[in-house]
Amino acid sequence: MMRRLYIIAFLIVCAITESSAQRVRGLTFGPMAELPDEGVSLRVFRNAQPVALPQPTVYRYRSSDGVSHERCAPRDLWYPGMYRGRWEDPAGNALILGVVGNMFPRSLSPDSHVTRDTYEQAFAAAGTEPPSNVDELIAWASMFAGASVTGAPRPVRSGPLLHNVAALDFDSQNPTRLGYVFQFGNNLHGVDPYQWFLALFELAEGTDATAAAQAIERDFVSSLATTARAADPSAQASPRFQHPEMAEAERSAAFLESRERAINSIRGLRGWWFVETPSYVLVSDLSGGRRSFVQRLQEDLEAMRGIYEHLFPPRRPIEAVSLVRVFGDSDDYVNYVGPENQWTGGIWMPSKRELVIRPFEWGNERERRERIARIVYHEAWHQYLHYAFDGLQTSPWFNEGLATFFEGADIRRGDLRMDEVERYAVMMETLARAEEINLPSFLRLSYDQFYGRGGYPEQNRSAHYAIGWGLLYYLMKAAPLDPSNDYEQIPARYADALWATRNQAEATSRAFEGVDMQAFQQQFQDFWLSPRLRHGARRNNDLL
Repeated sequence: MMRRLYIIAFLIVCAITESSAQRVRGLTFGPMAELPDEGVSLRVFRNAQPVALPQPTVYRYRSSDGVSHERCAPRDLWYPGMYRGRWEDPAGNALILGVVGNMFPRSLSPDSHVTRDTYEQAFAAAGTEPPSNVDELIAWASMFAGASVTGAPRPVRSGPLLHNVAALDFDSQNPTRLGYVFQFGNNLHGVDPYQWFLALFELAEGTDATAAAQAIERDFVSSLATTARAADPSAQASPRFQHPEMAEAERSAAFLESRERAINSIRGLRGWWFVETPSYVLVSDLSGGRRSFVQRLQEDLEAMRGIYEHLFPPRRPIEAVSLVRVFGDSDDYVNYVGPENQWTGGIWMPSKRELVIRPFEWGNERERRERIARIVYHEAWHQYLHYAFDGLQTSPWFNEGLATFFEGADIRRGDLRMDEVERYAVMMETLARAEEINLPSFLRLSYDQFYGRGGYPEQNRSAHYAIGWGLLYYLMKAAPLDPSNDYEQIPARYADALWATRNQAEATSRAFEGVDMQAFQQQFQDFWLSPRLRHGARRNNDLL
């Protein structure tokens, strides 16, 4: 009888302990997540969402002879090979899973910037061996976490599925980090029992670290298990969304490398898929109801790439894949691009090598498709210009002027029309009638001035976009119809001068060399107030 009471009491205590652990302040565990690529399943935070791994930040260096070099922090190049997933709860607590793999090359400083070739050479010289002792395991975990492990690993009690579990303590800093390395025992799914994994917890401010560690060791560690492994350990291509006529082109080694990085950026993200064209990889979590839009987008991206290349040929071969990330949820978009860019409908992020597109929930399906298409045409120009001109900084009037000009593209059955963009055209009429356009000043705007950043008036941004569009529309569509001048050559002259001088201000000077700016501005303003001249420009589609 007494033995039975002890058993009942023990069960009650366990139940109370488990219940309290599930209610740890700011850290509660919920559903299981499976990683079939690794054959691992684990319990993640309640209401947690998987988070994409950003592309490595790229830093551009230019030598004294004008040759451009792209460099990255070597840890950013090393980390994706070890990373297997990240989940965050609404409070900001994060769980990151890593596979303990190759040691970070000792010849490289994680704070330096190196070319990919330098990194690959250092990696090859160091060998491809994982940690072989406790000290190396600690060094590997410190590099993965971005914080130093303090003290020796602390063994943690584990269940029958695990061979070893040990807790790691990190230097005290924000965020607070807790780490657990573990190995599975022999299992039916073929997960290597000698393979170490690291579960890294980054705790949000206000989360009780001691209580969190208790919850992790009681609820998370006990959930670790193996699961059926995927036959092909990679992100999933989508036959449903893939355009059937987008044939693969011959691709360089550099293209294939960047393609792999792009695809791996959605590895482990539930609901995400990718499709590809000869020039692009498009990753998205849009639902199946958007199939026709996605397939049209693939056609249009390749068509626009052909237009960009025809009008402004690349100054050196483009060897990188162009990555387009289309979100299915606006909040996810804002979280990804940051609050400073929440006003955007899409953005080219050159340091991450990604064109990121926001979904639109308002309007009917046709309006949403057209709005996203215009944004894609705009941002894809920025992306193309970056690669085609080797990352050279271009003047806002040229860069944004052409981006807004390409918003007017209308591609139907292979035919291209460049139309007026109504919202810009309306503003141009207003500005021209009020004589509020000063082209010499506009051509000298910096990016901070153009966008209204760094203390410059933000309210001028919409007018700057309109004038940029109006200027390039006039140069590309109206100027060719007037044989009395050579204004139509200005964009091409700018591109040539930019490549020759590597200086955007000098390129602008050369592009407008010999142009009477007072007469040019008057003709420009007269055009926007003349229905006859604008009608003629609309009919001129002789761009290709």
